[in-house]
Amino acid sequence: MRRVLALVLFWTAVLLAVAGGLTAAVGLPVPPGVLLGAALATLGLNVLVGGDLIVAPEAKPFSVKAQVSRAVLDIAAELPDVEVQANTDYERLATVRALAGGGPNLEVVDGVAHLRLAQSPAWIPGAANWQARLATNVLWDVKARSLLGHLTVDLSGIRADRVDLRSLLGGVHVTCPRRGRPRVELETWLGDLVVVVPRDVGARVTVEPGRLAHVNLDSAAFDQLDETTFVTHNVETAQTVAVITLRTQAGEIRVNCL
Repeated sequence: MRRVLALVLFWTAVLLAVAGGLTAAVGLPVPPGVLLGAALATLGLNVLVGGDLIVAPEAKPFSVKAQVSRAVLDIAAELPDVEVQANTDYERLATVRALAGGGPNLEVVDGVAHLRLAQSPAWIPGAANWQARLATNVLWDVKARSLLGHLTVDLSGIRADRVDLRSLLGGVHVTCPRRGRPRVELETWLGDLVVVVPRDVGARVTVEPGRLAHVNLDSAAFDQLDETTFVTHNVETAQTVAVITLRTQAGEIRVNCL
């Protein structure tokens, strides 16, 4: 009930702010400052009632079942932070927490499960955090797009083939898989890229930083082959070797071996 009230206050504040802007543009006798002040006060009540700035309904749990050996997780998020981890419950392909309008949408094509989470309708704010727990006995491709939210993906317990994560203004934090030869591509515009490579995993890392970006790799674990390419000392002997490409225009690229 408190969250519902907080949502009502949020949309009331939005309407007051829009009314204030229109009043100023049209030149009506109502002082726009009064409406804008009321909008700020209503936002303050939103925070007071909800304990935080509440702009979306609470994420709801979903359970996804499918008998497959390969799957694709495709996430299109605008505002919410997204967290992906392993799920050891083999009876389920995945368990998910997302907005009711945001999924999950499951389609099986030629034995491959395509699991999609997307903000729907796209114009509704969705700042409630999303979560996905993926079955560890399935080979996954993981794709995620975000505008402002942070993407935190722990693949250490997941069989992953291709991983493609992009956030315009949010950060991306990834722990590499411990099995296979995964290909990992991460990209942000302003957010930081943080990659954790387990000690028993080899890695070949290509960095493509913008002029305002900063690169920080674990010098004790990596050899530099050229200006943009780094490899771990065990890249020739490790059973699992991750091929990683990192791009950011103005954030920090940080790679650690733990």
